[in-house]
Amino acid sequence: MDIQKEREAFESWWEGFHNGRQIACDYIEEDNSYSVGYANAQWVAWQAKAQAVHEQVLDAPACVGGGTFQKGVKWSTVIAAAQRHFKYTQNAKKAPSLDIDQVKKLVSGDFVLVPKERLAKAVDGIEELFEEDSLLALGELLPIQQDLKAMIEAQEPADD
Repeated sequence: MDIQKEREAFESWWEGFHNGRQIACDYIEEDNSYSVGYANAQWVAWQAKAQAVHEQVLDAPACVGGGTFQKGVKWSTVIAAAQRHFKYTQNAKKAPSLDIDQVKKLVSGDFVLVPKERLAKAVDGIEELFEEDSLLALGELLPIQQDLKAMIEAQEPADD
């Protein structure tokens, strides 16, 4: 709880409730109180309410994403975790999914998973070889390069 902000809010409420009477000059910083008894009693109650609001805790376990928060954890901690989880799920890239036939081919060895970046690097390497020896490239490397480009394009999202 930020005492300064709570005090400002209290004094603003006080002035409105008491027809503009200011009490800021009655504040005693050393012991965080007001010299006017009635004002101080209300200030103590104000702080107790603010503390209770700031310190509310779970009365039962709660789950956020894959994590479980036990009874007694502050609400603010759980809410912050839920907000982080929401932000993460909004920003997370969805992994491409495989259908059952693709999974069977992957397990059998007919498919091999290769990151697109590695395929792109292989294409770039073949292009460098083209520059060094164009005859070798046309005869042996061009079909490989075309296959690699086709694999990369097959994994690119379609423009609908």
